Amino acid sequence: MLGETGRVTLSNSIDNGIVETVNLAYSYHDPVVVAFINSANGTESVEVRVRNVTSDSFEVFMEEPDDQSHQSETISYIVLEKGHYQLDGGLEIAAGTVETDAVHRTGDAFAGEPVTFTTPFAVAPAILHTLNSYNNGAFMSSIAHASSAAGFTIQQEAGGTGATAVTDTWAWVDSLGGTAVNP
Repeated sequence: MLGETGRVTLSNSIDNGIVETVNLAYSYHDPVVVAFINSANGTESVEVRVRNVTSDSFEVFMEEPDDQSHQSETISYIVLEKGHYQLDGGLEIAAGTVETDAVHRTGDAFAGEPVTFTTPFAVAPAILHTLNSYNNGAFMSSIAHASSAAGFTIQQEAGGTGATAVTDTWAWVDSLGGTAVNP
């Protein structure tokens, strides 16, 4: 199985004890999980994060920079087996993870951890990314930049909180071109 997608609704933030376990439909050898928020119900900024990824489940939660409660939001996720794939119709997909303690703070230059694709794309792909750990227990977002056909740079984003960075794990999925068809 290459992957799966799904949705879950989170009723509040991790600071109010809300962490949802998602049980996957399939079991994976080396799963890559990317999540994102589909709704905009709260008035404050919020980030979605993933942690405790196993072959058949993961936990997902939201966190605001000010560690407050948040209104209910719909979270979508994509799970793929780590690797680079060429699907029918020409669609290319790559999925992987990277660990880094690189952090961007307000006023700092963007730097980060370079990610090099094992198989370069023809042009720069779209990049989806999510923090896949919660090692520092503080708000962090993820930021990807300097995208090219050969790779990109990723780092934690403190978002003006001043939070200290520790080594955390990101999951990333890149996609380029073609027409999606059922494999």
